[in-house]
Amino acid sequence: MADQESRSYLGERDLILGAPLPERTKTLYLIASETGASLSLIAGLRVRDIDFRRHAISLEGRRVSPLSEKAIGTIRTYAEGLGDADFLFRSREGGHLSTRRIQQELETVSQALGRAVSRRTLEAERRRREAEASEERIELERLLVWSADRREETILRTVHETGLKGSQVCALTAGDLDPVRGRVKGIPVSWKLIELLEELAAGGLPDERLFRTRQSAAMTPRRLQQLLRRLGVTSEELRRGRWRKGRGGDRSGR
Repeated sequence: MADQESRSYLGERDLILGAPLPERTKTLYLIASETGASLSLIAGLRVRDIDFRRHAISLEGRRVSPLSEKAIGTIRTYAEGLGDADFLFRSREGGHLSTRRIQQELETVSQALGRAVSRRTLEAERRRREAEASEERIELERLLVWSADRREETILRTVHETGLKGSQVCALTAGDLDPVRGRVKGIPVSWKLIELLEELAAGGLPDERLFRTRQSAAMTPRRLQQLLRRLGVTSEELRRGRWRKGRGGDRSGR
């Protein structure tokens, strides 16, 4: 059910992004749906409150991160057209939009989706998605308890966060890292993973593979699958963030 609900949100988001709606309306919807912030907080947002580098947004000094790649891209495009404006959602008088005006724009989103969209419904949806993501993080941390070193932790996090196949993970090189933008092969990942991968890449050449065995040989897809099997998880389960609770694999024979 959770997967179906997540896909439903992603489908609605893509529908809105492709709809003939003003960029401001799309930006309002994305911020409201991904942060669950009150309309008064959204109304008072300033351009400087958006951290495009870290895909974050500051609300009353509290960072809400991450925003999705599509959301940050839409917000960036909209913000670039504002010139030197202070408020992200500027009124004709130079101040910010009223909450009433924002609600009116969200009503146009309701018409496009064919269902009611309000701050309350968007906040409820955000909380549900956060709960799902939190459960996945908890399960990942439980799995990492069985990992003996940072190399294994880095491999597990890489498969989980990037969704890359085993052969693609094994082929990663230092040149695939983008520490400034927080990406691996163009895929947004956590700053924790960037830190771990930078440790592996330290002192190496740009085309040198990141993952190696304890004998310094390049990691192969077969060796990667053996590692995951020992930890009691498949690469497919790890990519999806869904595995049976309580699994830890057989730690004997290390």
